[in-house]
Amino acid sequence: MIRLRPQPGNVLQQHLALDEAIAAATVGGARALRRHDVGSGLDAGGRPAKGSLVVGAPADLHVLDTANAIDLAYRPGMPMTWRTFVAGEQV
Repeated sequence: MIRLRPQPGNVLQQHLALDEAIAAATVGGARALRRHDVGSGLDAGGRPAKGSLVVGAPADLHVLDTANAIDLAYRPGMPMTWRTFVAGEQV
């Protein structure tokens, strides 16, 4: 199967499946930054790797309260934080 490189656009325009969108935002970003300490699957110790969005993986998350990601560009400085988690714990 041949898969063409997608053109820029949002998740809906690109027809990404949820797992593809999550991978792009997690391990895909790490790969783009050449972060070899981040990946999918398990690390050398058998724990979920950084960058994996799976149960048991280390997690720092910033969850926004917005209906549309475009708000990030058009509403700079507006408070949109809903929850923040560091090492899996809400702060």
